[in-house]
Amino acid sequence: MRKEVVVILALTINLIFLSFLYADNNKEPLNVKYLSEDSIKKFYRETLNLREKIIEKKLELRKEFIKKNPDRDKIAMLRKEINNIRATIMKKADEAKISSKILRKTNCSKLNIKGIINIV
Repeated sequence: MRKEVVVILALTINLIFLSFLYADNNKEPLNVKYLSEDSIKKFYRETLNLREKIIEKKLELRKEFIKKNPDRDKIAMLRKEINNIRATIMKKADEAKISSKILRKTNCSKLNIKGIINIV
């Protein structure tokens, strides 16, 4: 009985330790050497109205879901519009040579870019 407990405890500790090692090895470096903070800020200024449109569409979508009898066609239309706006933002990011992993909120905080709403 005692040996079983020791073996199970050892396996659990190894599993926890290995999971931390595995998680640490899968982090991709944020390679932004070719980008300046100004170029990223410029991109966010240019796409501000698109991100605001996404917020508006998401609010409309929530209102539609809250209704007692939601209109499925309107929900599908709103989702399609949101996806189209996101695609437009990603096209602009491609034009600015900004990869989607840089657009994440956590990465923008690494670059000291504040006041940015992460929509993409």
